[in-house]
Amino acid sequence: MNEHKFENLDMKERAIRAMREKVRQEMEEYRVKHLNDKLSKPDQYRIGYLNNFLSKILWQGESIREAGLSDRKGWGENSSALAKSQTYGEFFDVIDREMKKAGLDREELRRLEQEERIKKGEDRDFNPLVDKIIDLYINLRVMGYNHRDLC
Repeated sequence: MNEHKFENLDMKERAIRAMREKVRQEMEEYRVKHLNDKLSKPDQYRIGYLNNFLSKILWQGESIREAGLSDRKGWGENSSALAKSQTYGEFFDVIDREMKKAGLDREELRRLEQEERIKKGEDRDFNPLVDKIIDLYINLRVMGYNHRDLC
């Protein structure tokens, strides 16, 4: 029985490593594609790649619930099969659960995001925030969500 448990753990670790590499490649492609964009700093491409992920994990779940839209489905045709099988409420419940498992504090992340948003140009640095949320993004991708679902 324990052997089976270790096999599953090893498979999960391999899936996480493979997804980490895939995301790294996607980020690099994004960086190259947007090389001449007016990013505040050239090394800020990771927050651009993650696009609306921060908004989804920090604000949208709350907004959906407050608007009474939790039992609705409205995923687009490019959404993953996993997302299409869920209501918005179920999707945001997964995000909440995974954030908790990762030890992420929504209020702390909101504070960090707001601190960077009020800064101007060269002073902005979203990399510390990206460092905190990238594993959550990767774990959600491993679960079966795609980039469009999350961003």
